[in-house]
Amino acid sequence: MRKLKIVIHQDVITAVFLLAAGLYFFTKGIMYEGVTKVFPIMTSAFVFIFSLWNMREALKKTKALKEALKQGDEQELVISLSRLKGPLIGFAFILIYGICIPLVGFFTATGIFLIALMRFLNYKKWAVILSVTVGTELFVYFLFVKELMVRIPHGCFY
Repeated sequence: MRKLKIVIHQDVITAVFLLAAGLYFFTKGIMYEGVTKVFPIMTSAFVFIFSLWNMREALKKTKALKEALKQGDEQELVISLSRLKGPLIGFAFILIYGICIPLVGFFTATGIFLIALMRFLNYKKWAVILSVTVGTELFVYFLFVKELMVRIPHGCFY
């Protein structure tokens, strides 16, 4: 019995997710009233349009990959769990960060996220890690909280 092997380039999967996200946010954007709907509609439309271009390029890459495999070029297939491990862990970091923001507050979650992510990426200089974290927190605080008066989620700590 011959095993069915589906060969697609990883950019096809990315394009499908971006197309779905663009369409989802477009449908959400049109529900807003008046001028507030312009920005969500424009950005989601741009994401959708660029995803269509990305899909075209990804299908070309898939075709080239299939041709290479037909000619006996033994390549590592583009999608494998070992190659997706890093991006999946990065996605998990971002997902946990997003869940923690309403619970512990934006500034606490951001500090923990930045330190944990830099340590996970094997950056070892604590002075740089702390200065980047504190600098990011101060930049966001002064720009968004003080100047633009944006309400930032506080969480349970303050």
